[in-house]
Amino acid sequence: MADVPLKLVDYRVLFLEYEERHYEDGVYYRRDLEPGTGVWMRGSDGKIASLWFTCPCGCGAIAAVTVNPAYGKAWAWNGSEDKPTTTPSILRTHGCKWHGWLTDGIFRGT
Repeated sequence: MADVPLKLVDYRVLFLEYEERHYEDGVYYRRDLEPGTGVWMRGSDGKIASLWFTCPCGCGAIAAVTVNPAYGKAWAWNGSEDKPTTTPSILRTHGCKWHGWLTDGIFRGT
């Protein structure tokens, strides 16, 4: 699988500017967006809580990793919004089962 760069957009692009809502088995899909399209979401405290993104495999599923422990179990994060690195690896447990890493803003599948 090719490396997929994280493409940050305004949250409205990912969640609001799409007239046709497409859910399958409780998963939200955006097949019209490029793989790796993402948005940082902030919590009620104004701090970054999680990164939401379209699956790097190209299936269009919206996935998320929490990076702020105040909002639950969290991935370690280097603090960079532009070139984030998270650990451990990311594993989608539904659908395509994509598994890989987000390193310096690049999704790398295993």
